[in-house]
Amino acid sequence: MRLPEELAGLRQDIIELEGFLKKEIENLDEVESWKRTHEETLAEEEDRIQKRMQAIDQVQSAKEYVALQKDLDGIRKRVRDHETEVLSLMESVEKRRAEVDKRQAEIADFQKVLMQREEIFSKKIEEINAELKVLLVDRAKLVSTIDKVWFRKYDFLAKRRFPPVAKAENNNCLGCNMGIPPQMFNQLYDMKEMMQCPHCTRILYIEETVVS
Repeated sequence: MRLPEELAGLRQDIIELEGFLKKEIENLDEVESWKRTHEETLAEEEDRIQKRMQAIDQVQSAKEYVALQKDLDGIRKRVRDHETEVLSLMESVEKRRAEVDKRQAEIADFQKVLMQREEIFSKKIEEINAELKVLLVDRAKLVSTIDKVWFRKYDFLAKRRFPPVAKAENNNCLGCNMGIPPQMFNQLYDMKEMMQCPHCTRILYIEETVVS
């Protein structure tokens, strides 16, 4: 995998992980809110117990005592239910917090790798730019030695999205695979002037001549 594709993949992974983290935090907040609600209700019920206990101490009749005791039993049952729910929610909160912590650590690891790979990529870009600068200087020197008319033709052909030069072999232009006149092919050996394929207009060369 090429480095730019790897960086894009890492960034996408982080985006997806952050999406999971957001949902997990929302779930945690929801459970914590529900836990607080039960704790508040539990505190209210415990306050009711204290008030009922005080009322029992002041009852004047058995009927009133029985009614208060029955009410007190109901409150105590609700207290037990809320306590059970609070304990369950506490476990759920701890579990979800652990999931959030794990996800945050996972994201941090991915971000660390991404930062390292981005640093490598940045250094490669710097190296490429330095090499390109040297090549551009060399190219400028070379261009100054080339006939301006032919360089303009080369530059024009290069902008047409195909190689501006083509090898000539066995009376054929290998750029377009069309035949070229034998006389033109023979003249290429002399290299007295540059020639273009009469079909695709690429600048022609013969490998043997270039090598020599």
